[in-house]
Amino acid sequence: MESTCDLSLKAALNTEEAICFTSMSADTLQRARDTNRLPYHELGSKILYRPIDLINFAHSLPYNINGVTKNRNNGIKKK
Repeated sequence: MESTCDLSLKAALNTEEAICFTSMSADTLQRARDTNRLPYHELGSKILYRPIDLINFAHSLPYNINGVTKNRNNGIKKK
């Protein structure tokens, strides 16, 4: 049976699912939590993330094209 990362319909993702969903490392998620850039919820000893919060966090990160770092909102006009 093949594993998939189509977890967007779940209300909350644990850390392993969040890693699969975003392709980010556990350290990246930890740093984002520690710096209050990524909302999360604690349920006992479990850390849970909402998929929309992971998507918004990923979209807030700069990206690199041909050695030039850009923000994702460059060139997008908001109405």
